[in-house]
Amino acid sequence: VLSELRLGLCSIGSEGITKLTETLKTTPTLRVLDISGSTVCHTAGKYLAQILSGGNLSELNISYCSIDSDTTCNLARALYDNSQLQDLWLRGNPVGEAGAEAI
Repeated sequence: VLSELRLGLCSIGSEGITKLTETLKTTPTLRVLDISGSTVCHTAGKYLAQILSGGNLSELNISYCSIDSDTTCNLARALYDNSQLQDLWLRGNPVGEAGAEAI
């Protein structure tokens, strides 16, 4: 049973992260996800929001993933459905003012 996936600093491209997050959205046992240093495009950001709203993640590290303001706002909306998340790392992303306010 997959409960932790730590791929930090693996520099996974946007296509790889999109496929990974699409698959992980149906993994209810996942508690820890670290994809820091990878490229999260808009589509992957939507899948990440679905993973977050599933309510099982307790730790998410998406530092230095080129996450923009729109994606940050989507993630912030998903946080309303997740009472388990304890740690969220967003360092080094261009979240913008709207994204920062949403979080």
